[in-house]
Amino acid sequence: MTTIIKIGGSLAYTKDDAVDVSLMSRLIPLFRRDIGDDVAFVIGCGKKLHGITDRYYLNEEGGNLGTRIHGFFEIRKDMEERLGKIEKVASIGMVDIAELIVKETRGNKLSPEIAWLNRELLDTAKPFITSGGAVLDRAISVCTVSSDTVAAYLAVEMNAQRLVIVTDTNGILDADGRTIPVFNARDFDKFDFINRGMRDKVRRVRLAVKAGIKTYVANGREAVSVDEMLADEKCTRLVYGEES
Repeated sequence: MTTIIKIGGSLAYTKDDAVDVSLMSRLIPLFRRDIGDDVAFVIGCGKKLHGITDRYYLNEEGGNLGTRIHGFFEIRKDMEERLGKIEKVASIGMVDIAELIVKETRGNKLSPEIAWLNRELLDTAKPFITSGGAVLDRAISVCTVSSDTVAAYLAVEMNAQRLVIVTDTNGILDADGRTIPVFNARDFDKFDFINRGMRDKVRRVRLAVKAGIKTYVANGREAVSVDEMLADEKCTRLVYGEES
């Protein structure tokens, strides 16, 4: 059964936003060793993408289309370079997110819905790496899509057995910094002690959780195996509503 691995920007990139070649060359082969080739990796976009998105008004309706198209190609170039480095050190093929997904933005609010997914590509590409980034949009021509949204949709469409969100914390932490073993994704916005980035992450991946896919938030910084990474003290399992 397929496993989707989403590797966050806090792991994929160094503090100066360069690809962490050392960690990626260790972490991706670790997953492939323990899981096999029935796996897809979604790499976080990093801070630079968010700056480009804001500078070129990529997710806004109206405005200067030429400006947004310029930003679209700038992001595509940047992510192609980043994934190319990971592809080289991890010996795994790359799938261009713009060839995989078409999105649909409604008004000025970015919809979490994917309008089109290249299922034929999914069937032939495994194992592969892809990312969030700049994609075509049915409503506003171009926009960006979160890597967490991509991971959740891939998990659902590929009928994945599990989705692992790999970050640099021991899962979702409570107000005292302790790992929460089980977290209700339906309640993502109710806990002020959880930082906004993590709440947004849970909001985006709850599509997969609600679909019944086993979903985890785990620490991959020092991981030596998948089993160790998903141990209770380093991992939060997401559920939706009352756990059965």
